[in-house]
Amino acid sequence: HTSVVRSVAGDEKELYSASDDCMLIVWDAASGKMLRNINCFAPIRAMRVSFLKSLIVTGHSDRTVRLYKAGSEGTANASHTFRGHEGCILSLELCRDSQILISTDESGAAIMWDLES
Repeated sequence: HTSVVRSVAGDEKELYSASDDCMLIVWDAASGKMLRNINCFAPIRAMRVSFLKSLIVTGHSDRTVRLYKAGSEGTANASHTFRGHEGCILSLELCRDSQILISTDESGAAIMWDLES
């Protein structure tokens, strides 16, 4: 990364790091080598990974929340972009077996998103 890393996650196979440099990087947990990167084109302020459903959720300074399938590369593979926040995204949480996403922003808002619909 070339800027502040805001969030990390991982399991026994892969590690994920998300940064203000707009990059989401996937690393091999055993070797530490970079496997792939996703250019999100906006600074990433928060990230959550659902290993159960192979989902990566990123929250950005441009007030968007993006949903990726694990293993995707590039921005073309964002399966959905959520809009509705008035400030930079601060935090994300996946609930109910990753069916519900809660995002918060710097304006004090919290939005609940149904990922199943």
